[in-house]
Amino acid sequence: MKKIKESTETKAEDQMEVSDNSEDEEEKSEKQSKDSKRKAKENVSDDGVLRPVKLSKKELYKAPTVEELNQLKEAETLFHCSILKMQMEELLKEVALSEHRKNLVDTFVQQVTDYLQCVPESEVVEMDDISWLVGVEVPLFLVPPTAKGKFHMEPPASVDLVGSYPLGTCIKPKVFVDLAVTIPTSILHPMDAINQRYPRKRALYLAGLARHLSFAEFVGSLRYSCLHGNRLRPVLLLKPPGKDSSKVTLRIHVIPPPDFLKPSRFHPQKNNIRTEWFTGVAKEQQESSEPPTPHYNSTVLGDHLPLSHLQFLSAISAQCPAFGEGVALFKVWLRQRELDQGAGCFCGFHASMLMAYLLSTHKVGKTMNPYQLLRNALHFLASTDLTENGITLCKNPDSKAPSVPEFHAAFSVVFVDPSGHLNLLADMTAFTYKQIQHEASLSLKFWDDPTVDGFQALLMTPKSILRTYDQVFKLVDMVKLQSSCKKLLLLNELMDRSGNYVLTALPFILSLLQRGLGERIHLLVHSLPQDTEWLVGSAPPKHKDQPPLTIGLLLNLEHAFCVLERGPPADNPKAAEFRQLWGFRSELRRFQDGGITEAVLWSGNSNCQRRFIPMMIITHLLKLHADIPESCITFVGGQLDMVIRVGEKDQTTGEEESLEVVQSYDDLSKKLWQLDGLPLSITAVQGAHQALRYTQVFPPVPVKLDYWFFDKKKGGLGVVPKESKPCPYYITPIKVIVHMEGSGKWPSEPKAIRRVKAAFHICLKELLGKQHNFKCHATPNYVDVWKDGLVFRIQVAYHREPLLLRERLTPEGMLIYRDNAEAQALELETLHKPFLTSTLHGLQQQNGSFGVVCRLAKRWLASQFLLEDIREEAADLLVASLFLHPAPFTPPSSPQVGFLRFLHLLSTFDWKNNPLIVNLNGKLTAAEHTDIKNDFVASRESLPAMFIVTPNDKKVSVWTKEAPSVQMLQRAVMLAAESLRVLETELNSGEQQDMRVVFRPPLEAYDVLIHLSPKQVPLFPKAVDRATYTFNRGTSEGKALVSGGALPVIDYDPVRLYLSELREAFGDLALFFYDPYGGTVIAVLWKPAAFEPKPFKASLMNARRVEVNGDVVTTVPNVEAILQDFRIIGEGLDGRLTFSPGNEVVQLPYINYMRETGAAFLNSYTNSPICCPSRAAMWSGQFVHLTQAWNNYKCLDPNATTWMDRLGKSGYHTHSMGKLDYTSGHHSVSNRVEAWTRDVPFLLRQEGRPVTDLVGDTSTKRVSYDQVSVPKWLRVEDMHPVDYYSTFTKNCSDHFTEEEIRNIRAFYYAMCAETDSMLGEVIAALRETGLLNRTVILFTSDHGDLAMEHRQFYKMSMFEGSSHVPLLIMGPGVKPGFEISLPVSLVDIYPTVLDLAGVPQPGGLSGHSLIPLLSGVSVQSVEPHPGWVLSEYHGCNANASTYMLRIGEWKYITYADGLTVPSQLFNLSKDESELRNVASHFPHVCQDLDKMLRTIVDYPSISQAVHHYNKQQFLEWKQSLGDSYSQVIANLRWHIDWQKDAKSYERDIEEWLSGSD
Repeated sequence: MKKIKESTETKAEDQMEVSDNSEDEEEKSEKQSKDSKRKAKENVSDDGVLRPVKLSKKELYKAPTVEELNQLKEAETLFHCSILKMQMEELLKEVALSEHRKNLVDTFVQQVTDYLQCVPESEVVEMDDISWLVGVEVPLFLVPPTAKGKFHMEPPASVDLVGSYPLGTCIKPKVFVDLAVTIPTSILHPMDAINQRYPRKRALYLAGLARHLSFAEFVGSLRYSCLHGNRLRPVLLLKPPGKDSSKVTLRIHVIPPPDFLKPSRFHPQKNNIRTEWFTGVAKEQQESSEPPTPHYNSTVLGDHLPLSHLQFLSAISAQCPAFGEGVALFKVWLRQRELDQGAGCFCGFHASMLMAYLLSTHKVGKTMNPYQLLRNALHFLASTDLTENGITLCKNPDSKAPSVPEFHAAFSVVFVDPSGHLNLLADMTAFTYKQIQHEASLSLKFWDDPTVDGFQALLMTPKSILRTYDQVFKLVDMVKLQSSCKKLLLLNELMDRSGNYVLTALPFILSLLQRGLGERIHLLVHSLPQDTEWLVGSAPPKHKDQPPLTIGLLLNLEHAFCVLERGPPADNPKAAEFRQLWGFRSELRRFQDGGITEAVLWSGNSNCQRRFIPMMIITHLLKLHADIPESCITFVGGQLDMVIRVGEKDQTTGEEESLEVVQSYDDLSKKLWQLDGLPLSITAVQGAHQALRYTQVFPPVPVKLDYWFFDKKKGGLGVVPKESKPCPYYITPIKVIVHMEGSGKWPSEPKAIRRVKAAFHICLKELLGKQHNFKCHATPNYVDVWKDGLVFRIQVAYHREPLLLRERLTPEGMLIYRDNAEAQALELETLHKPFLTSTLHGLQQQNGSFGVVCRLAKRWLASQFLLEDIREEAADLLVASLFLHPAPFTPPSSPQVGFLRFLHLLSTFDWKNNPLIVNLNGKLTAAEHTDIKNDFVASRESLPAMFIVTPNDKKVSVWTKEAPSVQMLQRAVMLAAESLRVLETELNSGEQQDMRVVFRPPLEAYDVLIHLSPKQVPLFPKAVDRATYTFNRGTSEGKALVSGGALPVIDYDPVRLYLSELREAFGDLALFFYDPYGGTVIAVLWKPAAFEPKPFKASLMNARRVEVNGDVVTTVPNVEAILQDFRIIGEGLDGRLTFSPGNEVVQLPYINYMRETGAAFLNSYTNSPICCPSRAAMWSGQFVHLTQAWNNYKCLDPNATTWMDRLGKSGYHTHSMGKLDYTSGHHSVSNRVEAWTRDVPFLLRQEGRPVTDLVGDTSTKRVSYDQVSVPKWLRVEDMHPVDYYSTFTKNCSDHFTEEEIRNIRAFYYAMCAETDSMLGEVIAALRETGLLNRTVILFTSDHGDLAMEHRQFYKMSMFEGSSHVPLLIMGPGVKPGFEISLPVSLVDIYPTVLDLAGVPQPGGLSGHSLIPLLSGVSVQSVEPHPGWVLSEYHGCNANASTYMLRIGEWKYITYADGLTVPSQLFNLSKDESELRNVASHFPHVCQDLDKMLRTIVDYPSISQAVHHYNKQQFLEWKQSLGDSYSQVIANLRWHIDWQKDAKSYERDIEEWLSGSD
């Protein structure tokens, strides 16, 4: 995850933007009394913490006025408390437009109105002719492309303000002002109602206005949009220029004259779109048989009524003074629920109309305040189903107006306007209205709860679909809905929707899903297709380009995950309907009750798998009935399961394992109650462990021990881990508290009580062993019981012990009670934990997803190093609050939604000024809530930073008393905010993403990273990024024993012990952070105060060093010594330790470790930049021309003696692994033929174009992608001819984007990181076996790899990226951090290894031992290294034999015979990128180096020999193929280019073969 920005931007964004811009703030009245300022300052401190207001006695007891008494009465009866009334009043002030904003709007509107009056007239043209529109597009899909009619431009008949602004209901932050521009009557025709003629003229006129306004200087931006997603009603969006652009958006609507067309023409049962025109297929039928077009009719009719609607609303508003503010609150409520925008929304206009309906029908009073208006509006919505019983504003409809039943026949939701002809909610689906009803009833429910912050839940909390609904699905690739319309036979509906297949198919798809999901859900909702915006110069976006359609489900947990869908009996008439719905999934089944019925069975063995059943249903139904493939459906859920998965085969998320633990505990509890022989009776057996409340991140799993893995303890009672083995499987002790009865037998001294408890532990051990054959181990503090493969840790408790611990005698002999840490700790373990466990266990029984949400929350806290600050119990309570106090949501029924809400709670809750009250079992009353809050404010400064209240813990917050600190809480808040932002962004993308990103901590923020050996991390298999390899940790497969067997190693975590030692030793210098669930890194953060110089004191020199500055002697921490102590303390644990990790492109910790502890050769080269020839040189110690390893097919003779052979003959055991193809006969036919034919004068692409797939695995995550550079390239015409041949044949000559180049280079760096990890495994194995300090490690590579340097990938080049290789040596006698700049090569490895082994070197080697360079003394060899290296290449992708001599600062490259192809010379000290060939500038250098090269190898002769070899080998291969030659050669890697002119290329080869050498 990216480094967390230290800000609270996410929190701010998550609240609704109700504050105005800074410019408006300046305009706010400055006439505030000094007294109010003084009170404000007294009430809120500088740190933002609320404190009580201090009043004088006179002020405190002053009698209230009559007005104040009325306000108090109103607040008590309506608002529950005065704070809610004040909050709403303040909100209304915040959303209201300031005078400055109104003046700006008025000025802008006037400018636009005046400018529109000057629209120039244009010639009359056919409607299809849009050539006159230059630079502006028509904002409408012209489908079908033709329509009858004429069109021309002229000034509008009128320009009028409509909508919320003149009505006084316009609110911030997004201020839209609506301007209705009336089309002149001369442009329209009475027949424009049919076949989209009017909408097209409307769109043309709007485009004309856009073109005219594009020349206005007072207009900042011009964009098109659609009114509530209706593509037939495009609007023009205008913004003023400059800083005012964000303050207002003017929305221009084009409307016809109010009396242009008769409303009766648009009756919902009438047709205005002819089938023949829409389809282009002629039909012989009467118009009366045409299908009705109610949605099209309502669209056109709606354009006629804005002015009359404004007039109606203005009249109603004048009767009710609070109308505007009531509507404003209603609009805020709608906006927070994402219901006010998009197709089929319930917008501010509808809110105003509904409020007008309530006033006109006397359902609300004219004297009501805004609060009462909103409440009554919500009550009406919650109690009135407009999908069945529509309402109308028309008091006296004319005879031709449709009746309400006629509206219901055409539309899903009915709300008729004052004219009686228009359904205001024509575009709304029944599902959206059900969502509105649900939200309204939910709001009323928590509104009436005095313990809920109603204002925050009602008006301030955004409710996105992702965070509101239990399961969310996305339909992507919207073009597939076209086939859905065809499959569902929706031609008539498609005509009615003017070709919008998304809105056409949507209601039918939703109805289908509602049928299929049935009782599994309480509610099905969908996102509203949004009002897209586009530039006026661009064509309107296509329907297929709409964002994914989101579907949300509110689950009914009683039925949601049932695997069986039982249908009617086979002979029932409804059986056919059932089979039609479910298709092939339906089959007859016999049930235990004897019935034989239709049924559908879904798969799901675990709760985790059964949570996908709704997804299976949706996928099946949409494929079967709507022709929507599974690939178009994305389930936004279950992506987080991977981080808490339990088990390898049947992977679960812990529910089944937790239940198994609880069942075993219940059985143990029963056996404890039934024990015979106890001196005192048991009064209670209580679980006190998170596994018993279903919330342990990884619940204990029954274990069967593999006893050979362990050593036995003395006495044979248990086992202990062997030193040579990995850390054994971690077994959690599950704590159980056993309360013994009170009796006079109990002593009154705490020490004596502890001894009695120890005796009880011994007694329990003996009785459980005798009566139930349980293996037990007793200690003074507890007894461990090995049962069912689990360990239960029983602790005896005596209820009076905490009280006795608090007793103190004064010097006068009086008995007093003083609280102390020991008593508190005992109460925590024996009282608070059992209560919490039993209570949350009950919560899990009521809410099946509670435990999984807790596990996700704690997994996140642990991964971000926060679980030691926000401890497990506090995290459980945070999650519990989401279920007990879910407002404004319902309790989450899916883990993912619960986790999102957890992050939201943690990041947005006001921890400074409020306690988090978790009302377990509903024990706290409303009065107690008030008292708790008052006490909190009064004592805030002395209370913990995070204060959590439960019925048993009202004043202390026992679970957060010690932690988190203010700083750690702030960090938790920021991490939660950023994690929530990242997670919701990823989930909303509709694509498969790696959700584990939010569980990866930002390690770059820490000073030191201690990397742990995975073998010693007991929960390593549970890490966020789980390794593909595992270690045997002493367990075996099979069912665990119920009883018997030796006790396992219990609660053994070496990392935790290591951490404890580090904190004890260095806690004053640093903070240590760790993920206990498989983390392999301990992050260390230095304390700044600890690094301040301190005066020298001999007694304070622990981990410090002395600094002398003149006469002043101070001490500072000795970082180097501290790091060494880290290693010493953690011997056997640390894998590697990196100090001050930087920002390199790729993290190579093990390679860097070798550099730091060994020697690095800075100029090491391959002897041939290709696999087999290079390995042949390395294994033989001879140059390529001596072994004649010309290519990947012609390499080392199998009988050649390698250095491994010589070691073996000298008594050494050798072993080789991996790719060892250094002998002849390997690699593909293509590779051979391309090498053999390199002299043929044709140019064919021999490779695929380089592409990458950065999958986001561990290796790629070690690459800092933003630091990957793009190399510079020479122009193609400036490239060396051999380099161009290489570039072309490698298929790199075409254009590459920067992103492609970066990806290729990132891929290369990721391969380096993967290699580094493998090296780390070798080092770790040597360390764990104790051999690291006695072993010489040599790390190198057979060649490099170009990563798009010089426009190439792959190798086969003498450029540095291809020929330069790493060479690192570490071990005994090697100086740490030693660097050698002398050029060396791979042939030097042969004599070096023999030198190290003390084996005599044979003659004829090309290489020289590197030992003298490392130590200055050679064991066997005395011949110094010459200081130059030779590399040569004779394979494919280069059309000439290549030779490279590297010496000093020079790299000299020559080709073939040294004459026919120009040579190259690079000065690497000045030109590391090798972009400047300076051969022509330094001819004498070239001559000297060429002469030197010829003394090493007669390269012209070698080139000729290779040429002869290539021709001979190709001829033999060709003859061996016979008649199949042409077919085979045409289908090699170059087949794409070859088959373009196969005959010509075959002729080229024949000419080459027949030519002379």
